[in-house]
Amino acid sequence: MAEWEHSDDPQALALRRPGHIPPYLWAQLARARGLIAAAEARHEAVEGELTDASARLRELDYSCWRAAETDLAAWLTAQGRDQEAAALLDTATAALESLGTTPALARERKLAGSPTPAAIVG
Repeated sequence: MAEWEHSDDPQALALRRPGHIPPYLWAQLARARGLIAAAEARHEAVEGELTDASARLRELDYSCWRAAETDLAAWLTAQGRDQEAAALLDTATAALESLGTTPALARERKLAGSPTPAAIVG
């Protein structure tokens, strides 16, 4: 086996072919890259990665991971794109309420009430 097949490095993980990594992990990898890009103020990468993560999780029908949309909404809000963020938050709120996910719902509600979130990760 190649060295990259045993690596914990996200970049090495990203080099694997899609069939080698379950779709859920691809979604989480995109989410992690988006959150890292946000933390490093690499705004050109944030939206694409977080949108990709959200789309992958929606495709898998993993309602509990609508929190990924909250990550994107937080970043959009911080960029002054409140209307786009509000649409994502409405969708996420409905999904999270139906699941009764108290911590994720509390985070979403805090974000919805905050004009400028201090951080994406909560």
